[in-house]
Amino acid sequence: MNLNKIHILILLFACVNYGQSNPTRRDIDIYKGNSHTLSFEAPYDVSSDSLLFVLKADRDDDTPRVIALRNTAGGGSDSEIEVIFSAVSTILVKLTQIHTEGLTAALYVYDLTIDSTTTLYTGYLKLRDEVAGSADGIATRTPYYTVATDTPGFAFSVLAGYDSDNSVSWLSKNAFQDSILTAITLAGKMVINADSVGIRGDLDVDGQTVITKTDAAQLIIKGWAEELGVSNIAGQLNIGGDSRFQGRILYDGTNGLLYIDNSFDDNGGEIIFRVKTAGTPIEAITIEGGGDVVFIGNISLSSIPSDSTGLNIGRLWYNSSTGAIHRKF
Repeated sequence: MNLNKIHILILLFACVNYGQSNPTRRDIDIYKGNSHTLSFEAPYDVSSDSLLFVLKADRDDDTPRVIALRNTAGGGSDSEIEVIFSAVSTILVKLTQIHTEGLTAALYVYDLTIDSTTTLYTGYLKLRDEVAGSADGIATRTPYYTVATDTPGFAFSVLAGYDSDNSVSWLSKNAFQDSILTAITLAGKMVINADSVGIRGDLDVDGQTVITKTDAAQLIIKGWAEELGVSNIAGQLNIGGDSRFQGRILYDGTNGLLYIDNSFDDNGGEIIFRVKTAGTPIEAITIEGGGDVVFIGNISLSSIPSDSTGLNIGRLWYNSSTGAIHRKF
């Protein structure tokens, strides 16, 4: 053996001896109630050595251990401490949920030793409380999976989430619609189960909501009406947010009645039927708040019969006792 090789062996022995007598200082921060695998490295093969990981309340050697983990005779993957050797040793210390959930959140001292004599690593282990509840917009702990960034594989993609390998999953716009809406759609109809639903048509002109359907009614309102209550053959449309000042259209299917209401409780509250509203509107028929019906044109009561006797169907007649104008059917 030449002199250079001797010098190298002496240097390696000195490094190993220094490492054994001067342990590496490393502090650890974990959460209680979770499983953790702590990773350490040794510059030589420790796979056949007896390893011990000890957690104590403080640095005093007389303090009782709160956790003591050992590697089994083969250092297999089922061991509390597993060693993987390839040029250097990777030491995996496995703290399970059972180990951590029974401890008080506090600052502990740990030592990783060989044969309970040579200390490889030492330091403080800070055990934090498991996070409960949430804080608006504030991350209070490290997530189980990290957030990854990626470039979509196709245009108009939607980020669907991450799998257990932290791989990004993308969906096309149509696939996203199918995956989200299929659960609440039936035969092309969307069903929203809610007491109240707000629809805002930002993509339409002036924020209006446009419903387009070319083979059937664009809107069906059913299920309840004030005059009938809950019924599949009843429906009601209210215009206005205050029941004292509303226009209402409601249908009572049981009795075959269609109501057109003006809830304004005053004689000034009228129902007006207009025509030619694309130009100058003409108020063709006005139903006044007192119940009178006003027709546009040169119709006078003197020209209307006061009795329906002998009148042809479709003719108007005037009931002098009630003041109402009727049409004969």
